Amino acid sequence: MALSSLSDNLPQEILEKYNSKIVSAEAAARLINSGDHVFASGVNSGPVELLIALSERKEEITDVRITSGIIMHPYECFKPEFRGHIEMHSLFFGPLEKMSYKGGNVTLTPLTFG
Repeated sequence: MALSSLSDNLPQEILEKYNSKIVSAEAAARLINSGDHVFASGVNSGPVELLIALSERKEEITDVRITSGIIMHPYECFKPEFRGHIEMHSLFFGPLEKMSYKGGNVTLTPLTFG
């Protein structure tokens, strides 16, 4: 996604540098290796396309840990058959995490405030 409304106030050099780093979800998923720990935004800002692309790499990767919370998309990678390949550690349990938890590929890492 290229910058648009903010671009009027940014130097051209910064815009060019930003735009040179934009890659597809598939290309970004290929940068994730076995044993990596990925922190993903939760709720409505979750990286849907990235996690879909990562799910397609199931047979290529092992022990990838994703930390997020309140996922809003039923990702394939949180199904039981992905155990050992991709696991979800949720900071906040929403309805989809609760459903996936029963399959054993999603765990709760609770946060305490205060």
